[in-house]
Amino acid sequence: MTRPRSRDSLSTPAQAAAVFKEYPDVVNWQIRVNNPGGRDSLVVLVETGMEFDEERFIVDFQNIMKLKPVVEVVEPGTLPDDAAKLVDERTFD
Repeated sequence: MTRPRSRDSLSTPAQAAAVFKEYPDVVNWQIRVNNPGGRDSLVVLVETGMEFDEERFIVDFQNIMKLKPVVEVVEPGTLPDDAAKLVDERTFD
């Protein structure tokens, strides 16, 4: 993924929502940013009970967000309905 330079350089959940509008079978979603080993990683959790084209989603996501995600498809109900759309789990030591 393209490395965000600071906490403020992350894309907004509204931008991500524009991507998810193209995927009506997605029940809920969450973006998690972390930096294992000092290298930023963007993980997108996608809740759906339907067939999901991860490769197409990655291309669509990258075209809007300018970041390449790792996609994890999870069962509906995995994320709480009120879960934050963007979770920054990075540590800056």
